[in-house]
Amino acid sequence: MVVKAEGKQYAEILRSIKSSVNIDDVGVKIKSIKKTVKGDVMLEFQGDTDKAEALKRDILNKNEGTRVEIRNKDETVYVTGIDGDVDCREIRDALEKCVGFVNDGDIRVVSVRPNQYGNQNATVVARANVAKELIKRRRIKIGWTECLVRPRVNIVRCFRCLEFGHYKSECQG
Repeated sequence: MVVKAEGKQYAEILRSIKSSVNIDDVGVKIKSIKKTVKGDVMLEFQGDTDKAEALKRDILNKNEGTRVEIRNKDETVYVTGIDGDVDCREIRDALEKCVGFVNDGDIRVVSVRPNQYGNQNATVVARANVAKELIKRRRIKIGWTECLVRPRVNIVRCFRCLEFGHYKSECQG
């Protein structure tokens, strides 16, 4: 969650939030408080989205001129071996049915591409808890076939020196 206030710096925003909001009443456990590059306050917490919405409402009601953005951690997974005639809606519905405890917007099918065997592969962005559940199951029935679900691995590579582990903007080579 990121809290912004026009004309206020990190310390002022944080002081204002802490004096006006009681997190114990909301039921949120704060993991960390960080300063963003723009000088806003980033709150990392444990709890479900209902508690995050309650905290957001509390902050907005008690602090005029603030804006609050809830940023959920999403993970990307690949689903391979999908029937050639299945569309995005059917893929999302099958994934939601498999997990069972999905809210609106928890699963987004980003792209569906044909593969060399006449089947399709899909890239799916899901909330962290939903993605972990999908990966744990490994295989999910979509259409007539059992499809493989695997996590996406991000590999950081510099396009200046072609080494791994850093970006071009951080390159020392």
